[in-house]
Amino acid sequence: MIRLNQITKTYESKEGIKTVALRDVSLTIEAKGLTFIVGKSGSGKTTLLNLIGGLDQTFLGELTILDKSTQSFKTSDYDTYRNTMVGFIFQEYNLLDGLNVFDNIGFALELQGLKKDSKIIKEVLEEVGLEGFQNRYPNELSVGQKQRVAIARALVKKPKVILADEPSSALDSETSNQIFALLKKISQKHLVLVVSHDEEYAKCYADRILTLKDGSLIKDEVIEAKETTVSDGLETYHPIKSHMPFYVSFKLGLSALIKKPFKVFLSVILTSFALMLFAFSDHLSTYDKQEAFTYATKAKNDVYFGTLKHETPLNGSRNRVLMNDEDYHTLFNQHQDIHFYPVETYQNENYYLIDHYKQESDLSEHLESDQYHTHLLRGYLKIDDAIMNDYEYSLAIGRLPSKPTEMAISLYTASHF
Repeated sequence: MIRLNQITKTYESKEGIKTVALRDVSLTIEAKGLTFIVGKSGSGKTTLLNLIGGLDQTFLGELTILDKSTQSFKTSDYDTYRNTMVGFIFQEYNLLDGLNVFDNIGFALELQGLKKDSKIIKEVLEEVGLEGFQNRYPNELSVGQKQRVAIARALVKKPKVILADEPSSALDSETSNQIFALLKKISQKHLVLVVSHDEEYAKCYADRILTLKDGSLIKDEVIEAKETTVSDGLETYHPIKSHMPFYVSFKLGLSALIKKPFKVFLSVILTSFALMLFAFSDHLSTYDKQEAFTYATKAKNDVYFGTLKHETPLNGSRNRVLMNDEDYHTLFNQHQDIHFYPVETYQNENYYLIDHYKQESDLSEHLESDQYHTHLLRGYLKIDDAIMNDYEYSLAIGRLPSKPTEMAISLYTASHF
């Protein structure tokens, strides 16, 4: 039924250190019987089991199941192989806490695209000695009962091979004997492969014992008095693709939400916080101060901007220089539809601003720095009734200046004194 031909499995660490888990293993396993795989820790027992079960897919050599070689298998083919041929009994049971015993077992049928058949599930429960337990949840079961449910879940899909990884590791001796006796009974109709570190159980229940050491098969012992294996005959491989119905996924998610609301709530909070932090970081990284200034100006319907003059010497530095009357006339001739007004300094320095400059601080000038506002009053604008009308200014207090020693300031500027 299963043939391994010169199987070698090597693991490589991040540091490049290679470890040989299986070394040139060749054997044939018949269609029925209870076969134990024994050996010390690190001998390659679990690696061999995972390889036969399709959980480990990278190796040298050839694995053949029912005359079907896995050399051409893709990942999806291995999924189908596990769903069709293999029933797993895990060391930690891997029961779904949110489902009762009936649904845990029925879940294996649904993965094969079948409906949960009450009759079949009850028959399997009776076979493992758990009749009447179908409505119990995993937290209401003993460890031995959980192991029996795991066996029932493996049996219900009618696999060709049942793989058990240390099924007695968490059980007392009495319960362990019960589990192995059950597996022995099951092996009359199925091939059962058991990984165990306890050779006493192997000698008591096994039909065949495979002993590994340092990745090599050093002993293959058939217990003649308990021989029950038969030829797999003319059986062929008929794959059944895995199928997870949407309502099953939804039910599992809803069950987890009901059973562990605090954990789900905490996960939602942490995920939301992480997304907000990411969005904030992304916003900061894409911030453009010129774009922000343009957007704000457009939103306020402002149409005033400052114009500056710069010189770039041969050394590559960029220096701002004062504008003179010639510069003013050049701007006026190039843009006759725009009004230019000089902003004078106390040192007779000049800057010229495009029409409708309504505030005392040149915001567009400060786009060249990281400042959001100016902290200096640099210059003044000669004002008269015409400019007041152009800028839509109105007097809040007092009168317009009439002497060189007088000036008018905005309420915004006054609020800073």
